[in-house]
Amino acid sequence: MDKSSGQLKLVFGLVILLLILGFYLPLLHFFFGSNPFHPEEPLFEWSYLIQFLSDPWNLRVIWFSFYQAFWSAILAVLFGLPGAWILSRFDFPGKRIFRILSYLPFILPSILVVLGMILFFGNNGFVNQFLQWTFALEEPPFQFLYSLKGILIAHVFYNFPIATKTIGDQWERLSTKYSQAALLLGANLWKVFIRVHLPLLLPSIFSSFVLIFLLCMNSFAIILVLGSGVRFTNMEVLIYQLARVELDIQGAACVAFLQLFLSMGFLFSLFRGVDKTIAQEIIAKKPLFAEIKKGSGSALLSLVWLTLVVIFAFGPLLSIVADSLRKFENNQWVFTLQWYAKLFTSGEGNTFLNSLWNSFKIGLSSALLSSFLGLGMAVMIHQTKGWRRKSWEVVALFPIGLSTVIFGVAWYTFFQGKVLDILGLTVILITIHAVLTFPYWIRVVLPSLDSVPPQWLMASQSLGKTPTQYFFQILIPWLRRALLIGFFFSFSLSLGELNSTMMVADETLRTLPLEIYRAIAGYRFSYASAVGVVLLLVTVITFSVVEEIVE
Repeated sequence: MDKSSGQLKLVFGLVILLLILGFYLPLLHFFFGSNPFHPEEPLFEWSYLIQFLSDPWNLRVIWFSFYQAFWSAILAVLFGLPGAWILSRFDFPGKRIFRILSYLPFILPSILVVLGMILFFGNNGFVNQFLQWTFALEEPPFQFLYSLKGILIAHVFYNFPIATKTIGDQWERLSTKYSQAALLLGANLWKVFIRVHLPLLLPSIFSSFVLIFLLCMNSFAIILVLGSGVRFTNMEVLIYQLARVELDIQGAACVAFLQLFLSMGFLFSLFRGVDKTIAQEIIAKKPLFAEIKKGSGSALLSLVWLTLVVIFAFGPLLSIVADSLRKFENNQWVFTLQWYAKLFTSGEGNTFLNSLWNSFKIGLSSALLSSFLGLGMAVMIHQTKGWRRKSWEVVALFPIGLSTVIFGVAWYTFFQGKVLDILGLTVILITIHAVLTFPYWIRVVLPSLDSVPPQWLMASQSLGKTPTQYFFQILIPWLRRALLIGFFFSFSLSLGELNSTMMVADETLRTLPLEIYRAIAGYRFSYASAVGVVLLLVTVITFSVVEEIVE
Protein backbone atom coordinates (compact mmCIF):
# COMPACT_ATOMS: atom_id res chain seq x y z
CA MET A 1 0.00 0.00 0.00
CA ASP A 2 1.51 3.34 -1.07
CA LYS A 3 1.53 6.48 1.02
CA SER A 4 -1.33 8.16 -0.90
CA SER A 5 -3.64 5.16 -0.50
CA GLY A 6 -2.86 5.14 3.21
CA GLN A 7 -3.72 8.84 3.50
CA LEU A 8 -6.99 8.27 1.65
CA LYS A 9 -7.96 5.42 3.97
CA LEU A 10 -7.04 7.59 6.96
CA VAL A 11 -9.43 10.28 5.70
CA PHE A 12 -12.18 7.70 5.16
CA GLY A 13 -11.64 6.36 8.67
CA LEU A 14 -11.82 9.86 10.16
CA VAL A 15 -15.05 10.60 8.28
CA ILE A 16 -16.66 7.38 9.53
CA LEU A 17 -15.46 8.08 13.09
CA LEU A 18 -16.95 11.59 13.01
CA LEU A 19 -20.21 10.25 11.64
CA ILE A 20 -20.39 7.59 14.36
CA LEU A 21 -19.57 10.03 17.16
CA GLY A 22 -21.66 12.86 15.72
CA PHE A 23 -24.77 10.92 14.70
CA TYR A 24 -25.05 7.19 15.31
CA LEU A 25 -23.66 6.96 18.85
CA PRO A 26 -25.88 9.75 20.31
CA LEU A 27 -28.87 8.30 18.47
CA LEU A 28 -28.32 4.73 19.66
CA HIS A 29 -27.65 5.97 23.19
CA PHE A 30 -30.91 7.91 23.09
CA PHE A 31 -33.18 5.14 21.75
CA PHE A 32 -31.65 2.26 23.72
CA GLY A 33 -30.60 4.15 26.84
CA SER A 34 -32.54 5.07 29.94
CA ASN A 35 -35.20 7.72 30.40
CA PRO A 36 -33.44 11.01 31.36
CA PHE A 37 -36.18 11.76 33.93
CA HIS A 38 -36.46 8.17 35.19
CA PRO A 39 -33.01 6.53 34.89
CA GLU A 40 -34.33 3.22 36.21
CA GLU A 41 -36.64 2.87 33.16
CA PRO A 42 -35.61 2.18 29.55
CA LEU A 43 -36.46 5.03 27.20
CA PHE A 44 -37.89 3.00 24.34
CA GLU A 45 -40.31 0.13 24.92
CA TRP A 46 -42.30 -1.78 22.32
CA SER A 47 -45.29 -1.92 24.63
CA TYR A 48 -45.34 1.87 24.78
CA LEU A 49 -45.22 2.05 20.96
CA ILE A 50 -48.15 -0.36 20.67
CA GLN A 51 -50.07 1.67 23.23
CA PHE A 52 -49.25 4.82 21.28
CA LEU A 53 -50.56 3.32 18.03
CA SER A 54 -53.82 2.31 19.72
CA ASP A 55 -54.71 5.94 20.40
CA PRO A 56 -57.01 7.35 17.66
CA TRP A 57 -55.55 10.84 18.09
CA ASN A 58 -52.01 9.61 17.41
CA LEU A 59 -53.20 7.66 14.37
CA ARG A 60 -54.84 10.85 13.11
CA VAL A 61 -51.53 12.70 13.49
CA ILE A 62 -49.71 9.99 11.51
CA TRP A 63 -52.38 10.03 8.80
CA PHE A 64 -52.28 13.81 8.52
CA SER A 65 -48.46 13.73 8.27
CA PHE A 66 -48.73 11.44 5.23
CA TYR A 67 -51.74 13.22 3.73
CA GLN A 68 -50.34 16.75 3.76
CA ALA A 69 -46.87 15.55 2.69
CA PHE A 70 -48.30 13.63 -0.27
CA TRP A 71 -50.33 16.54 -1.62
CA SER A 72 -47.55 19.03 -0.88
CA ALA A 73 -45.13 16.93 -2.93
CA ILE A 74 -47.62 16.43 -5.77
CA LEU A 75 -48.38 20.16 -6.01
CA ALA A 76 -44.70 21.14 -5.72
CA VAL A 77 -43.76 18.79 -8.59
CA LEU A 78 -46.65 20.03 -10.74
CA PHE A 79 -45.68 23.66 -10.08
CA GLY A 80 -42.00 22.99 -10.68
CA LEU A 81 -42.47 20.96 -13.87
CA PRO A 82 -43.22 23.94 -16.18
CA GLY A 83 -40.25 25.80 -14.75
CA ALA A 84 -37.98 22.82 -15.44
CA TRP A 85 -39.09 22.85 -19.07
CA ILE A 86 -38.74 26.63 -19.48
CA LEU A 87 -35.28 26.86 -17.93
CA SER A 88 -34.10 23.94 -20.07
CA ARG A 89 -35.47 25.34 -23.35
CA PHE A 90 -35.34 29.16 -23.23
CA ASP A 91 -32.89 31.95 -22.50
CA PHE A 92 -34.15 35.35 -21.38
CA PRO A 93 -32.69 38.51 -19.83
CA GLY A 94 -32.14 38.12 -16.11
CA LYS A 95 -32.30 34.31 -16.27
CA ARG A 96 -29.32 33.95 -13.95
CA ILE A 97 -30.86 36.29 -11.36
CA PHE A 98 -34.19 34.50 -11.73
CA ARG A 99 -32.50 31.13 -11.15
CA ILE A 100 -30.75 32.46 -8.03
CA LEU A 101 -33.89 34.01 -6.58
CA SER A 102 -36.05 30.98 -7.38
CA TYR A 103 -33.84 28.91 -5.05
CA LEU A 104 -34.38 31.31 -2.15
CA PRO A 105 -37.60 29.74 -0.81
CA PHE A 106 -35.82 26.40 -0.32
CA ILE A 107 -32.65 27.72 1.28
CA LEU A 108 -34.37 30.20 3.59
CA PRO A 109 -35.27 29.14 7.13
CA SER A 110 -38.80 27.79 7.29
CA ILE A 111 -39.73 30.28 10.02
CA LEU A 112 -38.90 33.11 7.60
CA VAL A 113 -41.07 31.47 4.95
CA VAL A 114 -43.92 31.40 7.49
CA LEU A 115 -43.43 35.11 8.20
CA GLY A 116 -43.51 35.91 4.48
CA MET A 117 -46.70 33.88 3.99
CA ILE A 118 -48.42 35.66 6.89
CA LEU A 119 -47.45 39.10 5.58
CA PHE A 120 -48.43 38.34 1.98
CA PHE A 121 -51.40 35.93 2.20
CA GLY A 122 -52.64 36.57 5.77
CA ASN A 123 -56.02 38.08 6.62
CA ASN A 124 -54.33 41.47 6.98
CA GLY A 125 -51.66 40.67 4.41
CA PHE A 126 -50.73 42.69 1.36
CA VAL A 127 -52.89 40.62 -1.03
CA ASN A 128 -56.06 41.04 1.03
CA GLN A 129 -55.33 44.73 1.71
CA PHE A 130 -54.90 45.38 -2.01
CA LEU A 131 -58.12 43.54 -2.93
CA GLN A 132 -60.13 45.21 -0.16
CA TRP A 133 -58.89 48.64 -1.22
CA THR A 134 -59.43 47.96 -4.95
CA PHE A 135 -62.93 46.47 -4.70
CA ALA A 136 -64.07 48.24 -1.49
CA LEU A 137 -64.54 44.95 0.38
CA GLU A 138 -65.32 44.90 4.09
CA GLU A 139 -63.92 41.43 4.75
CA PRO A 140 -60.63 39.98 3.45
CA PRO A 141 -61.50 37.72 0.48
CA PHE A 142 -58.73 35.19 1.17
CA GLN A 143 -58.87 33.57 4.60
CA PHE A 144 -57.12 30.27 4.02
CA LEU A 145 -53.70 30.71 5.63
CA TYR A 146 -54.32 28.96 8.97
CA SER A 147 -55.69 25.83 7.38
CA LEU A 148 -54.66 22.83 5.30
CA LYS A 149 -54.68 25.04 2.19
CA GLY A 150 -52.27 27.45 3.84
CA ILE A 151 -49.96 24.60 4.84
CA LEU A 152 -49.98 23.20 1.29
CA ILE A 153 -49.28 26.59 -0.26
CA ALA A 154 -46.41 27.23 2.15
CA HIS A 155 -44.91 23.81 1.40
CA VAL A 156 -45.20 24.34 -2.35
CA PHE A 157 -43.59 27.77 -2.00
CA TYR A 158 -40.79 26.23 0.07
CA ASN A 159 -40.08 23.15 -2.05
CA PHE A 160 -40.97 23.71 -5.72
CA PRO A 161 -37.37 24.82 -6.54
CA ILE A 162 -36.25 21.25 -5.72
CA ALA A 163 -38.54 19.88 -8.45
CA THR A 164 -37.55 22.63 -10.88
CA LYS A 165 -33.83 21.96 -10.46
CA THR A 166 -33.94 18.13 -10.24
CA ILE A 167 -36.21 17.66 -13.25
CA GLY A 168 -34.71 20.55 -15.23
CA ASP A 169 -31.16 19.21 -14.89
CA GLN A 170 -32.21 15.98 -16.60
CA TRP A 171 -34.62 17.55 -19.08
CA GLU A 172 -32.06 19.94 -20.58
CA ARG A 173 -29.75 17.00 -21.32
CA LEU A 174 -32.30 14.71 -23.00
CA SER A 175 -31.23 13.94 -26.54
CA THR A 176 -33.46 15.48 -29.22
CA LYS A 177 -33.40 12.24 -31.20
CA TYR A 178 -36.31 10.90 -29.09
CA SER A 179 -38.65 13.79 -29.83
CA GLN A 180 -37.53 14.01 -33.46
CA ALA A 181 -38.35 10.34 -34.00
CA ALA A 182 -41.79 10.81 -32.42
CA LEU A 183 -42.51 13.89 -34.56
CA LEU A 184 -41.53 11.98 -37.72
CA LEU A 185 -44.04 9.30 -36.74
CA GLY A 186 -46.80 11.92 -36.63
CA ALA A 187 -46.99 12.71 -32.90
CA ASN A 188 -47.86 16.27 -31.84
CA LEU A 189 -45.98 18.16 -29.11
CA TRP A 190 -48.42 17.05 -26.39
CA LYS A 191 -48.04 13.39 -27.31
CA VAL A 192 -44.26 13.82 -27.43
CA PHE A 193 -44.36 15.06 -23.84
CA ILE A 194 -46.76 12.37 -22.56
CA ARG A 195 -45.32 9.37 -24.40
CA VAL A 196 -41.65 10.30 -24.80
CA HIS A 197 -40.38 12.94 -22.38
CA LEU A 198 -42.49 12.03 -19.35
CA PRO A 199 -41.39 8.36 -19.18
CA LEU A 200 -37.75 9.41 -19.61
CA LEU A 201 -38.12 12.02 -16.83
CA LEU A 202 -39.87 9.70 -14.37
CA PRO A 203 -36.68 8.92 -12.37
CA SER A 204 -36.00 12.61 -11.65
CA ILE A 205 -39.71 13.32 -11.07
CA PHE A 206 -39.93 10.44 -8.61
CA SER A 207 -36.69 11.45 -6.91
CA SER A 208 -37.85 15.05 -6.38
CA PHE A 209 -41.28 13.83 -5.21
CA VAL A 210 -39.77 11.53 -2.56
CA LEU A 211 -37.35 14.17 -1.28
CA ILE A 212 -40.11 16.82 -1.05
CA PHE A 213 -42.42 14.28 0.59
CA LEU A 214 -39.83 13.57 3.28
CA LEU A 215 -39.18 17.26 3.91
CA CYS A 216 -42.92 17.98 4.22
CA MET A 217 -43.62 14.95 6.40
CA ASN A 218 -40.90 16.17 8.79
CA SER A 219 -41.96 19.82 8.47
CA PHE A 220 -41.90 21.72 11.75
CA ALA A 221 -42.13 25.53 11.72
CA ILE A 222 -44.75 25.70 8.94
CA ILE A 223 -47.06 23.21 10.69
CA LEU A 224 -46.36 24.71 14.12
CA VAL A 225 -47.41 28.24 13.10
CA LEU A 226 -50.00 27.61 10.36
CA GLY A 227 -51.54 24.45 11.82
CA SER A 228 -53.98 26.25 14.12
CA GLY A 229 -52.74 24.53 17.26
CA VAL A 230 -53.88 20.91 17.64
CA ARG A 231 -56.16 21.03 14.60
CA PHE A 232 -53.35 20.24 12.14
CA THR A 233 -50.46 18.46 13.84
CA ASN A 234 -47.87 16.24 12.21
CA MET A 235 -45.38 13.86 13.80
CA GLU A 236 -42.56 16.42 14.00
CA VAL A 237 -44.72 18.95 15.88
CA LEU A 238 -46.04 16.15 18.13
CA ILE A 239 -42.44 15.15 18.95
CA TYR A 240 -41.67 18.76 19.89
CA GLN A 241 -44.77 19.03 22.05
CA LEU A 242 -44.02 15.78 23.87
CA ALA A 243 -40.30 16.47 24.37
CA ARG A 244 -40.30 20.20 25.04
CA VAL A 245 -43.73 21.05 26.45
CA GLU A 246 -44.94 17.88 28.20
CA LEU A 247 -41.41 16.54 28.96
CA ASP A 248 -42.61 13.11 27.80
CA ILE A 249 -39.28 11.95 26.34
CA GLN A 250 -40.46 8.36 26.14
CA GLY A 251 -43.46 9.32 24.04
CA ALA A 252 -41.32 11.57 21.82
CA ALA A 253 -38.86 8.70 21.29
CA CYS A 254 -41.66 6.37 20.17
CA VAL A 255 -43.00 8.88 17.66
CA ALA A 256 -39.48 9.61 16.40
CA PHE A 257 -38.73 5.88 15.99
CA LEU A 258 -41.92 5.42 13.99
CA GLN A 259 -41.20 8.50 11.91
CA LEU A 260 -37.67 7.30 11.20
CA PHE A 261 -38.88 3.85 10.17
CA LEU A 262 -41.44 5.31 7.77
CA SER A 263 -39.01 7.90 6.37
CA MET A 264 -36.34 5.32 5.63
CA GLY A 265 -38.80 3.30 3.58
CA PHE A 266 -39.25 6.27 1.29
CA LEU A 267 -35.58 7.19 1.41
CA PHE A 268 -34.57 3.86 -0.09
CA SER A 269 -36.51 4.72 -3.23
CA LEU A 270 -34.20 7.70 -3.84
CA PHE A 271 -31.44 5.26 -4.79
CA ARG A 272 -33.11 4.47 -8.09
CA GLY A 273 -31.48 7.55 -9.63
CA VAL A 274 -31.56 8.49 -13.28
CA ASP A 275 -31.28 5.87 -15.98
CA LYS A 276 -27.78 6.36 -17.34
CA THR A 277 -28.66 4.52 -20.57
CA ILE A 278 -30.70 7.52 -21.75
CA ALA A 279 -28.94 9.37 -24.54
CA GLN A 280 -27.90 12.86 -23.50
CA GLU A 281 -26.72 15.98 -25.29
CA ILE A 282 -26.43 19.72 -24.69
CA ILE A 283 -29.51 21.40 -26.15
CA ALA A 284 -29.26 24.89 -27.60
CA LYS A 285 -31.73 27.21 -25.86
CA LYS A 286 -33.95 29.62 -27.76
CA PRO A 287 -34.34 33.32 -26.87
CA LEU A 288 -37.72 33.63 -25.14
CA PHE A 289 -38.77 37.08 -26.35
CA ALA A 290 -37.67 36.38 -29.92
CA GLU A 291 -39.88 33.28 -29.91
CA ILE A 292 -42.81 35.33 -28.56
CA LYS A 293 -42.39 37.80 -31.45
CA LYS A 294 -42.56 34.87 -33.84
CA GLY A 295 -45.94 33.95 -32.34
CA SER A 296 -44.83 30.90 -30.36
CA GLY A 297 -47.64 29.86 -28.03
CA SER A 298 -45.32 27.85 -25.78
CA ALA A 299 -43.02 30.87 -25.37
CA LEU A 300 -45.99 33.09 -24.44
CA LEU A 301 -47.23 30.55 -21.88
CA SER A 302 -43.69 30.39 -20.51
CA LEU A 303 -43.73 34.14 -19.94
CA VAL A 304 -47.08 33.84 -18.14
CA TRP A 305 -45.67 31.10 -15.89
CA LEU A 306 -42.55 33.15 -15.12
CA THR A 307 -44.79 36.07 -14.13
CA LEU A 308 -46.82 33.83 -11.81
CA VAL A 309 -43.63 32.52 -10.19
CA VAL A 310 -42.39 36.06 -9.63
CA ILE A 311 -45.65 36.91 -7.87
CA PHE A 312 -45.95 33.64 -5.95
CA ALA A 313 -42.32 33.15 -4.96
CA PHE A 314 -41.12 36.71 -4.61
CA GLY A 315 -44.31 38.28 -3.24
CA PRO A 316 -43.83 36.91 0.31
CA LEU A 317 -40.13 37.83 0.22
CA LEU A 318 -40.88 41.38 -0.90
CA SER A 319 -43.55 41.56 1.80
CA ILE A 320 -40.86 40.92 4.41
CA VAL A 321 -38.79 43.77 3.00
CA ALA A 322 -41.81 46.13 2.90
CA ASP A 323 -42.88 45.23 6.42
CA SER A 324 -39.40 45.97 7.75
CA LEU A 325 -39.72 49.55 6.46
CA ARG A 326 -43.06 50.51 8.03
CA LYS A 327 -44.61 51.33 11.39
CA PHE A 328 -48.25 51.67 12.41
CA GLU A 329 -48.60 55.15 13.87
CA ASN A 330 -51.67 57.39 14.30
CA ASN A 331 -53.92 54.78 12.67
CA GLN A 332 -51.79 54.59 9.53
CA TRP A 333 -48.66 52.94 8.20
CA VAL A 334 -45.66 55.23 7.88
CA PHE A 335 -42.22 54.67 6.39
CA THR A 336 -39.45 54.17 8.96
CA LEU A 337 -35.95 52.81 9.43
CA GLN A 338 -36.58 52.35 13.14
CA TRP A 339 -36.34 48.56 13.07
CA TYR A 340 -32.95 48.57 11.34
CA ALA A 341 -31.71 51.22 13.73
CA LYS A 342 -32.82 48.95 16.57
CA LEU A 343 -30.90 46.03 15.07
CA PHE A 344 -27.58 47.83 14.82
CA THR A 345 -27.81 50.02 17.91
CA SER A 346 -25.61 48.58 20.62
CA GLY A 347 -27.28 48.29 23.98
CA GLU A 348 -27.94 45.95 26.84
CA GLY A 349 -31.17 44.64 25.37
CA ASN A 350 -29.89 44.22 21.80
CA THR A 351 -29.44 40.52 20.99
CA PHE A 352 -29.38 40.86 17.20
CA LEU A 353 -25.66 41.52 16.69
CA ASN A 354 -24.80 38.58 18.90
CA SER A 355 -27.31 36.40 17.00
CA LEU A 356 -25.87 37.52 13.65
CA TRP A 357 -22.32 36.67 14.70
CA ASN A 358 -23.37 33.32 16.16
CA SER A 359 -25.31 32.35 13.03
CA PHE A 360 -22.44 33.34 10.74
CA LYS A 361 -19.71 31.48 12.63
CA ILE A 362 -21.89 28.42 13.19
CA GLY A 363 -23.00 28.42 9.53
CA LEU A 364 -19.47 28.84 8.16
CA SER A 365 -17.90 26.28 10.50
CA SER A 366 -20.65 23.70 10.00
CA ALA A 367 -20.46 24.16 6.20
CA LEU A 368 -16.71 23.42 6.30
CA LEU A 369 -17.27 20.34 8.49
CA SER A 370 -20.23 19.29 6.34
CA SER A 371 -18.06 19.60 3.21
CA PHE A 372 -15.37 17.40 4.78
CA LEU A 373 -17.91 14.76 5.80
CA GLY A 374 -19.78 15.01 2.52
CA LEU A 375 -16.74 14.79 0.26
CA GLY A 376 -15.32 11.86 2.20
CA MET A 377 -18.61 9.94 2.07
CA ALA A 378 -19.25 10.88 -1.57
CA VAL A 379 -15.85 9.51 -2.63
CA MET A 380 -16.45 6.31 -0.63
CA ILE A 381 -19.87 5.84 -2.24
CA HIS A 382 -18.45 6.59 -5.70
CA GLN A 383 -15.66 4.03 -5.33
CA THR A 384 -17.92 1.16 -4.24
CA LYS A 385 -20.37 -0.81 -6.35
CA GLY A 386 -23.45 -2.95 -5.88
CA TRP A 387 -24.89 -3.61 -2.44
CA ARG A 388 -21.93 -1.98 -0.68
CA ARG A 389 -22.69 1.31 -2.44
CA LYS A 390 -26.33 1.08 -1.38
CA SER A 391 -25.20 0.42 2.20
CA TRP A 392 -22.97 3.51 2.26
CA GLU A 393 -25.79 5.57 0.77
CA VAL A 394 -28.09 4.44 3.58
CA VAL A 395 -25.44 5.37 6.16
CA ALA A 396 -24.92 8.80 4.56
CA LEU A 397 -28.56 9.74 3.98
CA PHE A 398 -29.94 8.38 7.26
CA PRO A 399 -30.01 11.84 8.96
CA ILE A 400 -32.57 13.08 6.40
CA GLY A 401 -35.20 10.73 7.82
CA LEU A 402 -34.63 11.59 11.47
CA SER A 403 -36.55 14.19 13.43
CA THR A 404 -34.23 17.15 13.96
CA VAL A 405 -35.97 17.80 17.28
CA ILE A 406 -35.08 14.31 18.52
CA PHE A 407 -31.56 14.63 17.14
CA GLY A 408 -31.09 17.77 19.22
CA VAL A 409 -32.39 15.97 22.33
CA ALA A 410 -30.19 12.93 21.60
CA TRP A 411 -27.09 15.09 21.27
CA TYR A 412 -27.85 17.02 24.43
CA THR A 413 -28.53 13.95 26.56
CA PHE A 414 -25.45 12.11 25.25
CA PHE A 415 -22.96 14.96 25.63
CA GLN A 416 -24.38 16.63 28.71
CA GLY A 417 -22.18 17.11 31.77
CA LYS A 418 -18.42 17.37 31.41
CA VAL A 419 -18.36 16.92 27.64
CA LEU A 420 -20.93 19.69 27.22
CA ASP A 421 -18.88 21.97 29.45
CA ILE A 422 -15.70 21.24 27.50
CA LEU A 423 -17.14 21.61 24.00
CA GLY A 424 -19.63 24.39 24.65
CA LEU A 425 -22.96 24.95 22.93
CA THR A 426 -21.39 26.59 19.88
CA VAL A 427 -19.26 23.57 19.00
CA ILE A 428 -22.22 21.28 19.62
CA LEU A 429 -24.45 23.27 17.27
CA ILE A 430 -21.71 23.35 14.62
CA THR A 431 -21.47 19.56 14.74
CA ILE A 432 -25.24 19.05 14.80
CA HIS A 433 -25.77 21.34 11.81
CA ALA A 434 -22.93 19.68 9.87
CA VAL A 435 -24.39 16.20 10.43
CA LEU A 436 -27.88 17.39 9.44
CA THR A 437 -26.75 19.18 6.26
CA PHE A 438 -24.07 16.91 4.80
CA PRO A 439 -26.62 14.45 3.24
CA TYR A 440 -27.91 17.34 1.10
CA TRP A 441 -24.27 18.15 0.26
CA ILE A 442 -23.87 14.57 -1.01
CA ARG A 443 -27.04 14.85 -3.12
CA VAL A 444 -25.54 17.91 -4.83
CA VAL A 445 -21.99 16.60 -5.38
CA LEU A 446 -22.39 12.84 -5.95
CA PRO A 447 -24.04 13.10 -9.42
CA SER A 448 -21.11 15.24 -10.63
CA LEU A 449 -18.65 12.79 -9.13
CA ASP A 450 -20.40 9.86 -10.83
CA SER A 451 -20.16 11.72 -14.17
CA VAL A 452 -16.32 11.67 -14.09
CA PRO A 453 -15.13 9.48 -17.03
CA PRO A 454 -13.44 6.28 -15.70
CA GLN A 455 -10.63 6.64 -18.22
CA TRP A 456 -9.38 9.75 -16.40
CA LEU A 457 -8.23 7.63 -13.45
CA MET A 458 -6.58 5.10 -15.76
CA ALA A 459 -4.87 7.87 -17.70
CA SER A 460 -3.57 9.49 -14.51
CA GLN A 461 -2.25 6.14 -13.28
CA SER A 462 -0.47 5.53 -16.58
CA LEU A 463 1.18 8.96 -16.17
CA GLY A 464 2.42 7.97 -12.73
CA LYS A 465 -0.01 10.17 -10.76
CA THR A 466 -0.72 9.17 -7.17
CA PRO A 467 -4.32 9.00 -5.87
CA THR A 468 -3.69 12.23 -3.97
CA GLN A 469 -2.47 14.01 -7.14
CA TYR A 470 -5.43 12.67 -9.10
CA PHE A 471 -7.76 13.92 -6.41
CA PHE A 472 -6.38 17.47 -6.19
CA GLN A 473 -5.28 18.00 -9.80
CA ILE A 474 -8.18 16.38 -11.66
CA LEU A 475 -11.19 15.66 -9.45
CA ILE A 476 -11.30 18.92 -7.47
CA PRO A 477 -11.15 21.19 -10.58
CA TRP A 478 -13.85 19.06 -12.24
CA LEU A 479 -16.05 19.20 -9.13
CA ARG A 480 -15.40 22.87 -8.33
CA ARG A 481 -18.89 24.07 -9.21
CA ALA A 482 -20.66 21.23 -7.39
CA LEU A 483 -18.41 21.63 -4.34
CA LEU A 484 -19.11 25.35 -4.07
CA ILE A 485 -22.86 24.88 -4.51
CA GLY A 486 -22.81 22.10 -1.91
CA PHE A 487 -20.91 24.38 0.46
CA PHE A 488 -23.46 27.15 -0.09
CA PHE A 489 -26.40 24.84 0.58
CA SER A 490 -24.75 23.60 3.78
CA PHE A 491 -24.07 27.17 4.88
CA SER A 492 -27.57 28.44 4.11
CA LEU A 493 -29.32 25.43 5.64
CA SER A 494 -27.26 25.90 8.80
CA LEU A 495 -28.20 29.58 8.89
CA GLY A 496 -31.86 28.60 8.83
CA GLU A 497 -31.79 25.55 11.12
CA LEU A 498 -34.33 26.08 13.90
CA ASN A 499 -35.61 22.72 15.18
CA SER A 500 -32.45 21.24 16.67
CA THR A 501 -31.26 24.68 17.78
CA MET A 502 -34.43 25.19 19.81
CA MET A 503 -33.82 21.90 21.62
CA VAL A 504 -30.16 22.59 22.47
CA ALA A 505 -29.59 26.35 22.77
CA ASP A 506 -30.34 28.26 25.94
CA GLU A 507 -30.61 31.99 26.64
CA THR A 508 -26.83 32.36 26.37
CA LEU A 509 -26.78 31.38 22.69
CA ARG A 510 -28.98 33.20 20.19
CA THR A 511 -29.16 32.69 16.41
CA LEU A 512 -31.06 34.56 13.69
CA PRO A 513 -33.80 31.88 13.30
CA LEU A 514 -34.34 31.94 17.08
CA GLU A 515 -34.45 35.75 16.96
CA ILE A 516 -37.13 35.62 14.24
CA TYR A 517 -39.14 32.89 16.00
CA ARG A 518 -39.22 34.76 19.31
CA ALA A 519 -40.17 38.01 17.57
CA ILE A 520 -43.07 36.29 15.76
CA ALA A 521 -44.18 34.61 19.00
CA GLY A 522 -44.24 38.10 20.58
CA TYR A 523 -46.17 39.56 17.58
CA ARG A 524 -43.23 41.85 16.75
CA PHE A 525 -43.61 41.19 13.02
CA SER A 526 -41.80 44.29 11.73
CA TYR A 527 -38.78 43.58 13.90
CA ALA A 528 -38.84 39.95 12.73
CA SER A 529 -39.01 41.22 9.14
CA ALA A 530 -35.93 43.41 9.63
CA VAL A 531 -34.00 40.41 10.98
CA GLY A 532 -35.33 38.37 8.05
CA VAL A 533 -34.11 40.95 5.52
CA VAL A 534 -30.60 40.74 6.96
CA LEU A 535 -30.77 36.95 6.68
CA LEU A 536 -32.05 37.31 3.10
CA LEU A 537 -29.14 39.59 2.22
CA VAL A 538 -26.57 37.23 3.72
CA THR A 539 -28.07 34.33 1.73
CA VAL A 540 -28.33 36.23 -1.57
CA ILE A 541 -24.82 37.70 -1.30
CA THR A 542 -23.33 34.31 -0.49
CA PHE A 543 -25.16 32.65 -3.40
CA SER A 544 -24.14 35.46 -5.77
CA VAL A 545 -20.48 35.09 -4.78
CA VAL A 546 -20.67 31.33 -5.34
CA GLU A 547 -22.35 31.80 -8.73
CA GLU A 548 -19.70 34.34 -9.74
CA ILE A 549 -16.90 31.96 -8.80
CA VAL A 550 -18.32 28.94 -10.60
CA GLU A 551 -19.16 30.80 -13.81
